Amino acid sequence: MRREERRLVACLFIDVVGSTEHTLRLGPERLKAALGAVFGELRALIEREGGTVEKYIGDEIYALFGAPIGHEDDPARGLRAAEGARRWAHERQSSDVAFDIRVGLETGEAVVDLAATEVAHQQMSVGAVVNVASRLCHQAEPGQVLVGPTAHAATEDLGDFRAVGSVPLKGIGPTAVWELLALKTAPQRRRLPFVGRQSELELLAIARRRARDRSVLVLVSGPPGQGKTRLVEEFLAGRGDALVLAARCRPGGEIAALAPLRELVLGARSDADLGAVIAEAVAPPERDRVRETLAYSIGIPSSSALASVGKDERDDEIVNAWRTFLGGLSSRQPVVIWIEDLHWADPEIVRLIDRLSHADDPLLLIATARPEFAEAAGLRPTGDRFFIELEGLEPGAAGELAASAGNTDEQTVARAEGNPLFIVELARARELRGELPITLQGALGARLDELDTEDRSLLAHAAVVGETFSASDAAALTRREASAVGSALLRLVDRHYIARVDGRYRFHHSLLRDVAYGRLLVADRMRLHARCAAERAAIDDPEVVAHHWWSALGGPDAEWVWRDDPELPAMRRAAFAAHIVAGSRSAEVFALDRAVPLLERAFSFASNDTERGEAKRALGDAYANDLRGDPAWRAYLEARDHFRMAGAVPSSVYLGALKVRMRVGAFTKKLDENEVEAMYAEAEAAARASHDAGALARTLVYGAFRDMDPATAPGDRAKLNEALRISEGSDPATRREVLGWYANELLRDSELDAARRVMDDMDALAVPTNELDRMEHFRGKALLAQRTGDLPLLESIAAELVAMSRRMGPHLRTHADVYAVWAAVDRGDWAKVRELARETRRLVTTSPGTAFCSSAAILLAFGAAMEARAGRGDEARALATPIAAATYDAWVRSDLAAFALIYTGERAAGTNRELSSVAIPFAAVVAVAAGDHDRALAIASDLERRSHGGARFFAALAEAIREEVARDRTGATPAHANLRALGYVGWSELLEARA
Repeated sequence: MRREERRLVACLFIDVVGSTEHTLRLGPERLKAALGAVFGELRALIEREGGTVEKYIGDEIYALFGAPIGHEDDPARGLRAAEGARRWAHERQSSDVAFDIRVGLETGEAVVDLAATEVAHQQMSVGAVVNVASRLCHQAEPGQVLVGPTAHAATEDLGDFRAVGSVPLKGIGPTAVWELLALKTAPQRRRLPFVGRQSELELLAIARRRARDRSVLVLVSGPPGQGKTRLVEEFLAGRGDALVLAARCRPGGEIAALAPLRELVLGARSDADLGAVIAEAVAPPERDRVRETLAYSIGIPSSSALASVGKDERDDEIVNAWRTFLGGLSSRQPVVIWIEDLHWADPEIVRLIDRLSHADDPLLLIATARPEFAEAAGLRPTGDRFFIELEGLEPGAAGELAASAGNTDEQTVARAEGNPLFIVELARARELRGELPITLQGALGARLDELDTEDRSLLAHAAVVGETFSASDAAALTRREASAVGSALLRLVDRHYIARVDGRYRFHHSLLRDVAYGRLLVADRMRLHARCAAERAAIDDPEVVAHHWWSALGGPDAEWVWRDDPELPAMRRAAFAAHIVAGSRSAEVFALDRAVPLLERAFSFASNDTERGEAKRALGDAYANDLRGDPAWRAYLEARDHFRMAGAVPSSVYLGALKVRMRVGAFTKKLDENEVEAMYAEAEAAARASHDAGALARTLVYGAFRDMDPATAPGDRAKLNEALRISEGSDPATRREVLGWYANELLRDSELDAARRVMDDMDALAVPTNELDRMEHFRGKALLAQRTGDLPLLESIAAELVAMSRRMGPHLRTHADVYAVWAAVDRGDWAKVRELARETRRLVTTSPGTAFCSSAAILLAFGAAMEARAGRGDEARALATPIAAATYDAWVRSDLAAFALIYTGERAAGTNRELSSVAIPFAAVVAVAAGDHDRALAIASDLERRSHGGARFFAALAEAIREEVARDRTGATPAHANLRALGYVGWSELLEARA
């Protein structure tokens, strides 16, 4: 029976030189007896150092250090054996039968059959390291020991070496080689005084005090095993008053990407407990929204509300929900968020932690990470960001730690370079003799070899699941009785290989798991991953199942591992389905960086054009959700082509492509109009042929507009009207979507009476909507009320919007506040305008991760104009400064920016381009205040034209503009009668002022 493992080994070849000359003198029988004695003596020398002679090849001996039992210092043992063999040969030179030797030594990974030594020494190991050691032996001169690069790096402090240089080895190529001249004297041992990490603990204490009234981030970084976790544990141990929300990140695929966020919120509780958890922290007015948003952010795709807004607003809402939840918890006791191994976190988690650390809430965030993480993530230390980079322990502390683990050898401590885990593992290792392991993995490998074969195999199999696993996982993968596995796991807990955590088991350190996992042969490892994926599909997160399938079937080794396996087609189908589900779920929660590789892997598993089309369609949806127009369009085109070859193209492909095409701002290059027209023609033909009213109505709507925002370009009324007619026979959701597009078109064209009727029809449908849908609907009604001159209705809707928005993030708050400021300006309530503008500036300043839109710019512009009109130029400029950065809309940088500072005399002219219905009131004030009469009168005519659909505000504003021009030209006194009759005294006052 073969028991094969991948092992870190030291390979030693010894060639006995001089047998040819002795044959002529001694004869074959005497020479054979002499060689037998030589080989016996060399074998005894090798075995004294813990090596195993695998085989004899002519006059050569091949020995292995690291199998069947690994030691923490196998390269050093091999070096000692090499030097011992050379010394042995030198001592025999005076005997009747003298031999010389030449030696090659190298360290590396090999596949080792551990059972081979029980019956024979043949074919025990295979690997490149074996060939290198053999070539070094052949390259050496008699009496010379040549050492390869890895063995030299592991033992350079144990011997004196001469660099030979780069030597061409047959079949291998140029290789750096060193000659061993002599071993060094074994180092002396001494005990060291204790020194702790007091300065790091003091920094954590300072951060804790500062976090009493603000958010503070502490990033504790260092290499694996440096004591990051232990430092945080020590700090938190004496602070029982704080509520600690802890989570641990793991490499991609081992756990679901958003599992750490779920762990922060739920701990060991289930998803079903989320409502109760939120209820403990959040009051009823905000409870439902926070629950829905947090569910969404931790990977439970339940929020259609968040799906209906852009990425910036969505991210903003998630941060706002977290702040509300954490604020509720911190109102009762201090809250500490502790995330381990942040370097493995999904980018979404890193962004969330970054934004939470910029908030004003009293919150201490502690993260541990690898040293390179901060720079890679773009994080910089500030007064509220403490970066603690752990170096190795001071010598005294390192010595005390080693002593506590049972070894005070100075060289052990020095080789560990202060790494606490390395120190402990070295101190625990047996028979050190002053020599040290090649790496920390070597020490951990030696610890694994202290176990019997079954326990070592158990850990290796469990490592396939990940750092954390259950007893049933281990039993299923090893095919052993559950009771025997349970007993073995408890034994491993007692010996500190693993620990019990919430009813499961976790490796004592992630590196121990990595070493155990790495010992599995590639083929065995892939088959175990396939077993994991198949048996755990019903209980694991889809992303974890996909990870196991990819580890089983992906990569270049899959071809030879699964060749001719009759189950391969079924496994690939299962892998395809798992990746589609996992990728689509990641896309639903807008995690594009996870969704794309999952869906690309799904495509690689597809066995026919239908499956390839499904993968590309899902990829297009993922890119479209994230407003990545160029790759989304390409994915939809490829999906269409695959589905065509399979027989028929689903309407969802066409609808996805046409809808993303309208997001003009999502594209870096303009689409080929001929290609777009061809796509639309196909989509319409397919929709008509399908007799699917919903698909046809949506197709017509998406073809009616050149841009997602109807305010920027008029729609094709013929297509829109047909969509309206067809949608009467479709489902209510489609009907409501089509009516919404129609209402926006009517608002754009100032056909307000018609827009009101359409909105009433939408209300009558009573389609279930989420809070964000309701907010957008109210915004349309607020705009309608403002332009029709119904100020009481505007104020009522604005108040409802503001109340609704206070449960939302900064971006969506400005979506509501902009209507409150319109109402305040209409009334001439300048104190309210000032209050809203200053609050907006605060939101912009304290929310650096939020991309605000023109709503924020309008709020700031109204506030700036009010300050400038009152003669407070500095205050006006302070409010106007963020305007250009608040949006990508060109009109903000022209008419709105000019309006903000018009009364200071700066930028006193807007543009001469065609104005949108949103921009035109601002441009009117700019033209009048600047004395640009021709421009003012042209705008008045435009307003009169727009007023015919019921826009009484536009009609009254046009009349007031003409009166102001007449005042400048003839001195006539303006009355602004109709404007003031509507109650819009603020606009009257704005028009009266001059730059």
